[in-house]
Amino acid sequence: MNKFFKKIAILLCVMFIAPAVLNCLPSVQTVTKAEAAAKAKAELTNKNVGICSTPEYLYIVNAKSGAKYTYTSNNTKVATVSKDGKISGVSKGTAIITVYETYKGKKTKLSTQSVSVVNSKLARNSMEVIAHTGYLAPIQYMNFKAKYTYTSSDPSIVTTDKNGFIVGLKGGSATLTVTETYKNVKRALGDIAVSVTESSISDESKNITIGINSINSVYDVIYITNSSWDVVYSYESADRNIVSVDSRDDGWGYTETVLKGVNLGTTTVTVYETYAGVKRAVGTVEVTVKEIPITSMKLEDYYLEADGSLSLTYYLGNKGDFSLSEYLVKEPFNATTPVIFTSSDESIVKVDQDGYVEPVKVGNAVITASCGSFSAKFNITVSSY
Repeated sequence: MNKFFKKIAILLCVMFIAPAVLNCLPSVQTVTKAEAAAKAKAELTNKNVGICSTPEYLYIVNAKSGAKYTYTSNNTKVATVSKDGKISGVSKGTAIITVYETYKGKKTKLSTQSVSVVNSKLARNSMEVIAHTGYLAPIQYMNFKAKYTYTSSDPSIVTTDKNGFIVGLKGGSATLTVTETYKNVKRALGDIAVSVTESSISDESKNITIGINSINSVYDVIYITNSSWDVVYSYESADRNIVSVDSRDDGWGYTETVLKGVNLGTTTVTVYETYAGVKRAVGTVEVTVKEIPITSMKLEDYYLEADGSLSLTYYLGNKGDFSLSEYLVKEPFNATTPVIFTSSDESIVKVDQDGYVEPVKVGNAVITASCGSFSAKFNITVSSY
């Protein structure tokens, strides 16, 4: 009987324990996959690197905490690798970069990466440039210790400046032949076909209208396509009795050129550009000066309070930095109907006809801006500090 009960006991144990063991197996498998996914590995930014050019890097993904990673090159005459995994090209050829992981005193090979060190080459064989603007030559894997020379088929159209930038001098096309000299060895990289576009007056700006007595920044009314920061632009009026060309402070510490409508009529304004001492006419703009009546005026919604009013506070001893005109929206924007500012109590606050406020004493007043049949009111509070 004892043997019989022992057999029964063993059978029952197998029946109850076996399912539990089997249920545990998927969990063991899942942990194994998670561990494999988290295993450190080395990734290379680019398998090609230029000679004395921008380096490439080996990055360790899923690096182990507490582990140390080291790098070696099997051919330092071709490529070197720093302790941080920066790979630098030395000469043309192929090198094998090996990555080691040292963890808890055990050093293992993590991976090997094949790196090709290549010569510089042209990234493309044609380019379009805007006149008088410098462009980097399209050289891939540029060798920073080499010297590059550019021979132009027409230096009056395309040249290079002292910093090696490609510069178009006038409209047209020319070819640049690029040569690299490194360690006294010359190597031809090839030709670049360069097309140069000059600046010009945009179609929308060839005929413009400004208001009588209005002052207009040239940047607001005359648009130049393909303009360059390296060029100085100037403007000349054919009849200063109709349109004058003047300068003013733009409010940000810079001087800007403005056109003023002096008398009714039509004249032309010629735009010039000057680069490296050479002056060229960009184009001519026909400018008509006329009366432009206002059709609407209101306060800018952005500044309004919930009840639709606009309240401003000024402090004794400080004049307003901004004109009240900044708070007005006029239609059309270049209307010539004058805006007249008046104060309800000049013993408290004064305002000039340009809309600048001068606080006089503590108190409250209303400044009204009137333009034709339209008006807007500013609730002014003058306070002391």
